[in-house]
Amino acid sequence: MSDLNKLEAGIADFQNEYGQKWWPAFAQLYMNQKRTCDLTESCVLQSLTPEVGRSDEAIRGLFETELLKIIEVANKDTTKSVDQDAHEKTWVNLAMLIGGVTLARAVKDEVLADKIAQAIR
Repeated sequence: MSDLNKLEAGIADFQNEYGQKWWPAFAQLYMNQKRTCDLTESCVLQSLTPEVGRSDEAIRGLFETELLKIIEVANKDTTKSVDQDAHEKTWVNLAMLIGGVTLARAVKDEVLADKIAQAIR
């Protein structure tokens, strides 16, 4: 199972466990455990995305295909009438989580890193 597939499965697990309130629980994990874990255990979106952005078209295409599957899973319970809005919110949420982890990992001051994480949560 690829790391992107693991993320997709993890989102589905959070949805099953927390129902409609899965995003806050997911953000809590992401901005705590995934922010402070060893880089080898960090989320693929946070750690791999910059590398994929520098890769060739074929790799970016594969990444895009898997990323769109993650978006679909994250929006599995939305209705067609709110589909576009839900997808936009999912993109915003993922971007904030990825950026938040990246920023919090990049600063030296752990108090500042915690403030960044709290703001994103």
